[in-house]
Amino acid sequence: MLRQWVGSLFAFAMMCGFCLAETPAWVEEGFTPIFDGKTLDGWDGDPKHWDVDDGAIHGHTAGDLKVNQFIVWRGGEPGNFVMKLQFKMQGGNSGVQIRSRENSDWGRWCMGGYQVDMDANDTYTGGVYEERGSRGVMPFRGKNCFCDADGKFHSDDAFADDAELKKVIKNGDWNDLEITAKDFEITVKVNGVVTGHFSDQTIEQRVAKGLIGFQIHVGPAMNIWFKNIQLKTF
Repeated sequence: MLRQWVGSLFAFAMMCGFCLAETPAWVEEGFTPIFDGKTLDGWDGDPKHWDVDDGAIHGHTAGDLKVNQFIVWRGGEPGNFVMKLQFKMQGGNSGVQIRSRENSDWGRWCMGGYQVDMDANDTYTGGVYEERGSRGVMPFRGKNCFCDADGKFHSDDAFADDAELKKVIKNGDWNDLEITAKDFEITVKVNGVVTGHFSDQTIEQRVAKGLIGFQIHVGPAMNIWFKNIQLKTF
């Protein structure tokens, strides 16, 4: 009887320990972590360019890419959601793909669609870009931007000064990034400050759901890290 009781107590303790390990302290209520901090389980990218480094997804190039590449989250294709994470970069250009797609004509690990932009010079960091799309840079940082029903791009309504927003970004250090996709609007916050807002009213081009991914870019050598990645859908 004693042996059975001890065995049951040990099993219960192991189960509780497992449950605690399942939910890291940084995960907020209502959110689900989509990266375990140890492996790339659930993520798909070229192992030559993606690994786990000190609890973060690490993308790196030696300046040898022929085409932009991505690591793709295979856990679903969210529509309306909030995603929070931290990023840090050295050199080059990167971004977070949302509501995106793949196309075999582009090559393996290539994506197209809405991208929350970031670069080592912080010229575009916090704005939104259309990877492999015809519209290119959409909401310039600090402006309320939209594409109308005819696909015409508007970016006249400034809600903040670009130079002041750039000061919010911690160059070469960890930054908090929050992305909200609701219906056909995308809002971006960097370190708690709204940096970009985009409304897509172009019926033929707007996208309601799709893949999530992280980018490494053609050009100079670069490193990018993403950690504490959590997602809440609604």
